Amino acid sequence: MHRDRIIQMIAVLLAIGSLVGASAIVPVVNQQRRHLGIASETEFQDGTAPKHVLLAAALGSFRGLAVDYLWYRTEKLKQEGKFYDAKALADWITLLQPRFPQVWVNRAWNLAFNISVETHTPQERWDWVTKGIRLLRDEGIVHNPNAVALYRHLGWIYFFKIGRFNDDMHWHYKYWLAEEWEQLLGAPIEGATHLEALESFRPIVDAAENYIAISRPSGALREEIGRLAQEHPSVGIELRELEYLKLDEFEMRLDDLQADLRKDRWEAMAQRLELLGALADEQRQRAKQDPLTLLYEDTPEAAPVVERLRELDLELDQETLRTIGTIQMVLRYTDSQFDDQGLAGMEVGREKRLLELILDPDQTSGLEAVLTLLRAKVLIEDYHMDPAIMFDLMEFFGPLDWRHAASHGAYWSYVGVRKSGELRDSTKYDVLNTDRQVIHAMQQLFSFGRIVFDPINRELDMLPDPRFAPAYDRAMQSAIELARTTTWQGGNRDTFESGHENFLIRAAVNTYLYGDENEAQKYLGKARRLYGHKRDNIETGRYQLPLDDFVISDFQPDWSEPRHIRSFIDAMLTRAFLRGLRNRKSSVYDRFSRLARHAYETFQAGRGARAVPSAGRGPMALTNTWQATLVDSYVGFMKNQRYDLLIRRRVYVNSPVSLQQAGFNRFRAVVYRQASVRGMDPKAAFPPPAGLEGRPDQQLDRLEPLPGTIEIQ
Repeated sequence: MHRDRIIQMIAVLLAIGSLVGASAIVPVVNQQRRHLGIASETEFQDGTAPKHVLLAAALGSFRGLAVDYLWYRTEKLKQEGKFYDAKALADWITLLQPRFPQVWVNRAWNLAFNISVETHTPQERWDWVTKGIRLLRDEGIVHNPNAVALYRHLGWIYFFKIGRFNDDMHWHYKYWLAEEWEQLLGAPIEGATHLEALESFRPIVDAAENYIAISRPSGALREEIGRLAQEHPSVGIELRELEYLKLDEFEMRLDDLQADLRKDRWEAMAQRLELLGALADEQRQRAKQDPLTLLYEDTPEAAPVVERLRELDLELDQETLRTIGTIQMVLRYTDSQFDDQGLAGMEVGREKRLLELILDPDQTSGLEAVLTLLRAKVLIEDYHMDPAIMFDLMEFFGPLDWRHAASHGAYWSYVGVRKSGELRDSTKYDVLNTDRQVIHAMQQLFSFGRIVFDPINRELDMLPDPRFAPAYDRAMQSAIELARTTTWQGGNRDTFESGHENFLIRAAVNTYLYGDENEAQKYLGKARRLYGHKRDNIETGRYQLPLDDFVISDFQPDWSEPRHIRSFIDAMLTRAFLRGLRNRKSSVYDRFSRLARHAYETFQAGRGARAVPSAGRGPMALTNTWQATLVDSYVGFMKNQRYDLLIRRRVYVNSPVSLQQAGFNRFRAVVYRQASVRGMDPKAAFPPPAGLEGRPDQQLDRLEPLPGTIEIQ
């Protein structure tokens, strides 16, 4: 009896000790779960759909068994190729396990990659690809905001499925993405500098912070946080974590930080944080007001625009924004005013009145304010994208064109890398893989980031954009540094360095082909300095060659790829303009233009044998005549601010009259605006060519030789 009592007491003491021990490690476990992005299935956030809560409560402890069975059946159906049935079961898994990231990845992959290729028409495929995107963006990430894998896979769909050339319908995807985002944000300023691109996007950021995303710290508050974090690095990490929190959580975390500082007797620093609290209070008061009321206070002329939209039964939503964007596209890409026929497929009566509003000069500033508000609203509420982060990305990497899949791949991968910083875990493959996708996105933008878009003829082309060479270089070097500090099984640093060398070579070649020999020499010199010591480089002596010989030996275009041919043609014509027309050297102009035409005709001669009926839409310039291809490159060159306006003026005045006539109306508005900004008389700098009036549009049967050109020694 006495012995039994002792055993009972020991058991009780052990139980108490176990409970105490478990309680002691709970904070540590919870912290690790937060850092790893792991959440309990019973933890539902604010805004969690009632269906998830009800199912969890209804099934109780049987939910785990149901999920196990559904997972088994889903995988079996996928192995049997029954993707539609697998999708139906996967829908149930996400209802039962909304906080398990892998199920969202599984479902999105099935939609975008498996089911899409089982369909036959381009529109069907695009619908399934976008379903995969929306599933991750609108549901998966909302339920699992710290799951890095979801951001990585979302970025991968944009980068690989849409941005790459593997899917035989990829040109359709690229066109529809470009169309959608031009409807949403309008066309980027053609030939814009980096600064101009930022300034054109800044109003959307301001509208988001002033009218839509008021429940988070404003730009002024984030700026003050950044200043304090820089001045006081000891609390810099804690301060930076406050930047994108909602105001309620922001104030709670700020109070905790102040309490910790006072506990450590940093009273002066704690008092400095009072300013952050005051700014947050001011923001909270503003958040209580209606966004339209705030807009009318700042821009009174917006009120009559909203009134006219409501008279047309148009709400301030995505549908209205895209309707207006469609009309603006038609206006932008047609040389003359369009009639009812230009609005085919729309409700012509209402669209006519909407067109009148768009063309009313008295409503210009009010309409622009409303559109800016709408763009911010749609980005945040419908696309779950943060204009402030989009702006940061543009500021760091370059003038991103949001019509390009790589820009979206970079955005979601970049957000995922930021989340990995919040998780404080640099040992996971997802972190390095996500950062790698940012590099791939910069590579795509560098290699074919310049979009030539024609919604009237429903065509799209993509050309190299050397403006992204510095961004690509920075992204590669950043990844090399990350690889040095990330635990991964061997070789990742060598992989990044090999990729960096290849990039430097391509940068030297592309910048050379597009006429910037100084920049090309810089990249070649950097490659020689960083990688010239490698054994294979020493043996081949490739870096000992002069720049001209290096480019000739290294540049080998893939003659079976339209995009490579188009890039080569555009590059050769750019050199014809810069080296030939600019200097009035007819032999130089003829040499480079002949090289471009030879590439065009070589490709076209074998096009029939290589054509694939299901290949979808191809690069638009290779479906035109050679003359139209020449004019496309000429117009693109004349709009491009990468080349000084005086250089472009010299090219223009030395151009054949037929080339001037064919391209003038297409670049006039852009070039005249640029000339006015420079304080130049546009008509004096770029006078309309003789005989322009009466010349049939798109007729360029023959280009005359350079008028009166001489060879300058």
